[in-house]
Amino acid sequence: MTRLPFGGAALVDVRSLRLVECAEYEADALDRLLATGRPDPTDVHVQRLARQLFRSGLLVAVTEPK
Repeated sequence: MTRLPFGGAALVDVRSLRLVECAEYEADALDRLLATGRPDPTDVHVQRLARQLFRSGLLVAVTEPK
């Protein structure tokens, strides 16, 4: 994620080089998601954004081996 100078952010899918712009509130929600690595069940904005990004393929679930 790259914050844009006029507000919001840009995301790039490294597999397809698809570029997606986010509004400021979406960028803030993405910051909260990336800070913890999982959506806070009480934060509806982060839940919705995570679901949209996951469905679009921009967010990929990764598990670390134990």
